[in-house]
Amino acid sequence: MKTYHLNELGVIGGRESNSDIYIKNLLLGIDHKDAELHSHPDSDEYYVILDGKVLFEHGEEKVNVEIETGGVICFGRGELHRIAQITTPTKVMIIKSTNSVRDTKNRAK
Repeated sequence: MKTYHLNELGVIGGRESNSDIYIKNLLLGIDHKDAELHSHPDSDEYYVILDGKVLFEHGEEKVNVEIETGGVICFGRGELHRIAQITTPTKVMIIKSTNSVRDTKNRAK
């Protein structure tokens, strides 16, 4: 068993390109943003905002959604998204899972 603290930065579990689940804590500076909308064809991606605020853009319509401390947003596999703006240094936990929420819903039917 290994325990973690939410303030620890870096990879907590898995490998980004070769895992059922990947968990990483990051500290994002105010200059951080994703250059373009992107998607993950093989995994859902969750952002847990541990401290701070992130403005996300999602979908081809580039809809803006702001998530603050304590908030969580999930982009399903294949869903376009990007970090558009960070206005204050922000701690984020990123969780990527190949066991899609959509898959789980479909199996339950």
